[in-house]
Amino acid sequence: MGVKVNYNNNKKLNKWKTIGIIVLVFFALVVLVKSIKNVKEDITTPALNETGTQIHYSVQEYNDLEAIFKKYDCKYISKEETSDAVKINLRFKYNLYTGTTSNESYFLNMSKVLAEFLKFKDFELVDKEKDIDIKVVCKNTSIIDFVINGDRNYYANHDSDYNVQKQRAEATRFTIQSKELQSLIDNDWTENKVNWGTKESTCDKYQIYFDEGVKYKVVARSIFNVVFTSKYTGQVAGGLTTKSSPEAVISALGRPTLIEDENLYGYLGEKNYLFFDFLNNEISVYPVVNLSDSEVEKLTSLMEKLNEDLDVKSFASELTKSWIDYDEYDFDANYVDLRYTLKGVALNISSSSLQNGLYIYQNYSGNKSILDLENVYMEGEDFVVQSESERAANEYVSRNFEGDFDEDSEEVKALGKLFKANLTGENNSGVKFYSITEEYPDSELDRTVEIKDFYWYDDENFVYTVEDDGIYAYNAITRENVKLSEP
Repeated sequence: MGVKVNYNNNKKLNKWKTIGIIVLVFFALVVLVKSIKNVKEDITTPALNETGTQIHYSVQEYNDLEAIFKKYDCKYISKEETSDAVKINLRFKYNLYTGTTSNESYFLNMSKVLAEFLKFKDFELVDKEKDIDIKVVCKNTSIIDFVINGDRNYYANHDSDYNVQKQRAEATRFTIQSKELQSLIDNDWTENKVNWGTKESTCDKYQIYFDEGVKYKVVARSIFNVVFTSKYTGQVAGGLTTKSSPEAVISALGRPTLIEDENLYGYLGEKNYLFFDFLNNEISVYPVVNLSDSEVEKLTSLMEKLNEDLDVKSFASELTKSWIDYDEYDFDANYVDLRYTLKGVALNISSSSLQNGLYIYQNYSGNKSILDLENVYMEGEDFVVQSESERAANEYVSRNFEGDFDEDSEEVKALGKLFKANLTGENNSGVKFYSITEEYPDSELDRTVEIKDFYWYDDENFVYTVEDDGIYAYNAITRENVKLSEP
């Protein structure tokens, strides 16, 4: 098990006094430096370079429209301008699709550049040769409508039609060796039905049983995802372990049926998903969830109602009352991100988005007649695969330091020898501590108030200030948070 906290260590108390004196001097210097430092920020808008990746540009670098079109390999022909709008005839480099690959980013990002250059005046781009007509409507400093050949959701609709034809992967048969995993499956993924051992900490919504080599995430009282880490020494499934090579996985299970990436192999079983995360030396497992007829009827009726009254708040409220197993629900007055990853359903609504609606993924098991409704789109990917790809990538990035940062940047300051600290939450109200060597459990500190200046006192003690409260130190190994001084 992990190291337990000893509250009666006099040597430790003396150490905190020493830290307190040093840190007061340190933060006095920080305040002085900040008071004389002048920071300038370049405001840029993302565009695409020739390879399709994002670059930063300054619209001031373009003297005229022809310079912009040259940047995007378009041939400028003519322009007609009125007091309300601009109509431009040109030849685009690309068609709307290249084979089955969408070129949406190319057209949308070019339009963003043009909108800013034209000072957000409405404009139309016409390529008669490729039969492309794009109308862009702006308001204030934003694009509010992006209409291609008369369709406001051109790409969403066309991609959806194509994705409907896709077939879900066939199930791969494999045996389960992990007694914890088998018990979890037998008990319908109920958390308290399995003896996991001793929990050490919590981080990123995962309950961490560090010495046992297991961590899991709970959604609506059921386990959403369980991860076997490199510390788990036994076989998990298919006679494979977290140290099994890609060759060994293929030899045991065949070619991956869901995803075959250099760092991630994914298989669909009869009752669960099985992912081999070679980047982090982990095996990640999710349950297979099938919708009941009543659940499908509820979703369909709510979507029909949403199309009639356009009341997104009511839709989300009613759905979350009926379907309590959402794994993401983020919203404000102009934004809704509601996800049911295991069910293959997501609601995406944003005032800044040009594609709003209900998205159905390949793992959606309900009647696909819901796609006949307006503002319902079919995605080409299994939602669980997307979730696992994001989880594995975030796991790696969280504990590895990559990038070119100034020595005074928060990223460099937050990097210790044993832990990488990531400030999180609104106004830096929390910190997540990731073990770089994976020698200790990850953990998190949630203060609910803004954390100001911080630094690593030594390999394990993270010192920080809370305005009008004082100076604290968090030991990332023992997970003890101690107040060092008053404000």
